[in-house]
Amino acid sequence: MCKPTIKRLILFLILLLPSGQAFNAIAGIPPVPKLPVTNAGISALAKSPRITLNASARIASSTLSPQVSAQITKTLQKRVLTSGAHFEQTRDKYPKMNPKFLAIRWVSGESLSQNLTVSPEVLYPQAPFLQNQEQLGLYFLAQNNRAQSHWYPKLVTWYQEIVRRLDDFKKNQLSITHPIEKDVSWIAQQLPEDISYLLLGECHYLPDIPKNVTELISYIHKVLQPEREIIVLTEFLPEIVTWGYSGPVSTWEIYTNLWKSLEEMGIPIIGMESDFTFNDFNSKIVSSEPEIATESYYAKILENKDTDKILDTSQQAASSLEGIRLRNAHFMQIIQQTRQNHPDALFIIYTGGGHVEYSYPYSLGDALAGPTTRVISLSPAPVMAKGQWQVPGISFDVATNARFAFDRLVQFNDPELTRLSGADIRWRIPITQGVKW
Repeated sequence: MCKPTIKRLILFLILLLPSGQAFNAIAGIPPVPKLPVTNAGISALAKSPRITLNASARIASSTLSPQVSAQITKTLQKRVLTSGAHFEQTRDKYPKMNPKFLAIRWVSGESLSQNLTVSPEVLYPQAPFLQNQEQLGLYFLAQNNRAQSHWYPKLVTWYQEIVRRLDDFKKNQLSITHPIEKDVSWIAQQLPEDISYLLLGECHYLPDIPKNVTELISYIHKVLQPEREIIVLTEFLPEIVTWGYSGPVSTWEIYTNLWKSLEEMGIPIIGMESDFTFNDFNSKIVSSEPEIATESYYAKILENKDTDKILDTSQQAASSLEGIRLRNAHFMQIIQQTRQNHPDALFIIYTGGGHVEYSYPYSLGDALAGPTTRVISLSPAPVMAKGQWQVPGISFDVATNARFAFDRLVQFNDPELTRLSGADIRWRIPITQGVKW
């Protein structure tokens, strides 16, 4: 096929297919509202090609005239505006949720596109019509807007159901009577002997949380299952960290002791974050202070103020719905590939809570749910600041008005309530150190 024919074909698809379907058709993926959200659906996402450089799948820039490229940009701009307006209309149809219910960046403007410096072929290898950073940012925004329209009604329903069943949660909460120093052993003993997946979802930037994660993994390895193969897969290391890797690696300081402890125990560590996400998104965490006092940080979260000064626009992109979709699909690819070679190992998957808790968009916990899977939420215990208790919890704690936030361990004896709450166990970690990056 000659180059002019390619140009005409692309322009024909762009101009004639309605409501963004042209781009999805070319990319080989359905519009976000039609993305499968069941366990099987998430697994299907993970079977798509890895998010890696694939230049051969792209249309070379030289095959598109400036006029065609300009038309692509113009059409993408229109898609951003129409999809953003549709999200605003969708949100207006439903009761408002507490804005702190989920750690998701709800946006309809262009802030997310500013720092997407990754190449288009890396982020969307199946969208060869994207020719530059501007088009990549616009495509990302349109996908994100459609995802927001799809998920917002579901999340409102989830929020309302938690509120409606508050009395059921109270009646079915299990009593915890042991002292705090036995929390780690108690949690470990709640796990089934044949557990396949233990998903740990944390609240970020708090050194006390990875410290307790270290103790939990150590107890499982040394006491409960000393002969079991255990593999830790984590969001907090880039995917370059895998079997046999011994080179330099970037990581947050608060996790270094955990990595050292795992190495000493002989437990392999697999990084799950794609290299471009780790280096482009996560390296741009900015703050006016190297360390923010715990109380002031909690106060900002509680008041829902100044949080954007802590996270820049690239981090907002990573925690948007489209960012979570791309990243969780990538995580699932690595999990499934590793499982093929280690069918009997215990996988401990350590990420932020928004990646693993049940009912979250594109949840890994939902994708891997089953009788041998457990999800544990790790969040800070309430902190006294300015004469008041500050509860920086999200999702379940917000919907229940912090009814269970002062309980060190929260567990319910009803499987339906457990899934609705988001985790099999909610573990409150006493905070002794300030926030660190």
